[in-house]
Amino acid sequence: MRALVRFAAAGAFFTVLAAFGCGGGGSSGSKTSSASTAPPSSSTGTTPTTSSTTPTTPTPGTLGQPNATFKVVAAILEDTNGDHVVSQGDTLTIRFNLPVLVKATQPTGELALLVGGDSFGVGATLAAVTTQATDVNVVLGANPQIRVNGTYAAANPGPWAPSGLDVSPMVSGITDQNGGLPTTGSGVDVTSTTLVEGCFTIRTVLNQSRGLHTATLLDDGTILIVGGITATGPGTSNYQRENEVLDLVAGKCTLTSDPSLGGSPGGYMQKIGQNGAAFSVGRYAHTATKLANGKVLIVGGHGFEDRDATGAPIYSELASCFLYDPATHTFSETGKLAAARRDHSAVALAGGQKVLVFGGRDATNGSMARARSTTRRPARGAPGPRW
Repeated sequence: MRALVRFAAAGAFFTVLAAFGCGGGGSSGSKTSSASTAPPSSSTGTTPTTSSTTPTTPTPGTLGQPNATFKVVAAILEDTNGDHVVSQGDTLTIRFNLPVLVKATQPTGELALLVGGDSFGVGATLAAVTTQATDVNVVLGANPQIRVNGTYAAANPGPWAPSGLDVSPMVSGITDQNGGLPTTGSGVDVTSTTLVEGCFTIRTVLNQSRGLHTATLLDDGTILIVGGITATGPGTSNYQRENEVLDLVAGKCTLTSDPSLGGSPGGYMQKIGQNGAAFSVGRYAHTATKLANGKVLIVGGHGFEDRDATGAPIYSELASCFLYDPATHTFSETGKLAAARRDHSAVALAGGQKVLVFGGRDATNGSMARARSTTRRPARGAPGPRW
């Protein structure tokens, strides 16, 4: 398995474990077809009972008319460009049960991927295979979305399900030798002999490149990305104050400071400096722990949570804690640690009202042995805890 790591480049790559990958067969995750075997002879000497239904033999149809016996029977995706992931330039071969004539040059409107969000990629092309009369080839375009893991099931066509394929109901540029049109069925599974499960593919990119950040899965399936540092040149970096929400289904990242989410200042972790001015906290090597109510507790790290009288950041290990509310996409400060730390661990305890924070390093880079249980206490007179 190859892990794809990008850091310090404008528009950092966000990689998602997906079902494409390391070329070559032999993986336990690859798909295989089972061979049929002859029925066993009867111990009584009688002939085994067989179905009286005779399979329909496919025959060429009539010019411009649907041919009920003319269908897609297989779809095979191969790693043509040798980069070990599904990408532009790879070839998807679609096999029919009759020889085909191809007039169309693009798969759009001729073939249909059956899982929401799947795509042949921008600029994909379609052509007949001269060496195999029953086959057509689709050369994938830019940013295709097709998966070869698992087996396509018409009952489970949701986003990121195993990919399936069929002819489009609007097909007109693929015909049999008499001009008859193929008909739709229940779809076929997209398989591969050169791409197997287990590696990574690019799904989308962050708005801000960063490293040493946190990524926390939220209850709605989106991912909260907090803090980190962004390289600005050899040996130099900035603390990342922007935070983002990654939507895998939509394939996009949105800053929490965007007006469509938390906006400003709600989409930032804000404090007031010694000069009386508000500022956004930058941090890395912190923790982000999802609580039982779906909110996320951001604890500690290294960065700056104060500014001096001139407005200059005061860099140190951090004690501040912030709570992210996914309903409003906003951050609010919620108490502080007894001992500032970075590179620590944090675990939500049973009930989701407390988080155990332990280990890490202090401002002298020394290891911290004492653990702290952090709880959000309600305001005086308020009913119950606020976590």
